[in-house]
Amino acid sequence: MSDSESDFEPDAKKAKTETDDDEEEAAPAPPPSALTMPATVFNGKPPIFEPAKSGRAACKVCGTVIEKGAARVGLPIYQSGRTVTAWIKAACFAEALTVAVASDNRSKCKASGDKISKGDLRVVARIASSTELAEGGDGKGKVFYKPSAIVPFLTEWMAEAEKEAKDIPGFDELPDAAQSEFLAL
Repeated sequence: MSDSESDFEPDAKKAKTETDDDEEEAAPAPPPSALTMPATVFNGKPPIFEPAKSGRAACKVCGTVIEKGAARVGLPIYQSGRTVTAWIKAACFAEALTVAVASDNRSKCKASGDKISKGDLRVVARIASSTELAEGGDGKGKVFYKPSAIVPFLTEWMAEAEKEAKDIPGFDELPDAAQSEFLAL
């Protein structure tokens, strides 16, 4: 062991230089524990409605290219270990969309982070090809939304797609009270 190693004192103060302030440096604060850390702020992922920025994305429903400038819907999905946006042509989105009453307490609104309780009205967007959707499959997954959390998106999409609330699949199967609630949005 060399002399420099044996003389090491972890609590020794470093020598001050002319550029150092007159005050002593404070010891670094310990890392915060999980109990003292502030709660994580929810960063919602509402659906996106916009004109295509390029002609490279393919529609997840029909599989064809979404031309530059064409209206498209973007849904957040978890793929390859990260969140990405799945793009769907605005015209094809009606195939992927349903409105229903929640049958359980296991879903959460992707836009607001609020729990969707059993009996609550919810909009379900399924990310799948036309064939999978026709067969009742969910393909790459489902995204749940409380209709009240995505009113601006629904309004804009329905105007572009020339759809009304009652045209969304599942509307006819809703109880009368849920139909009235959905139409009131």
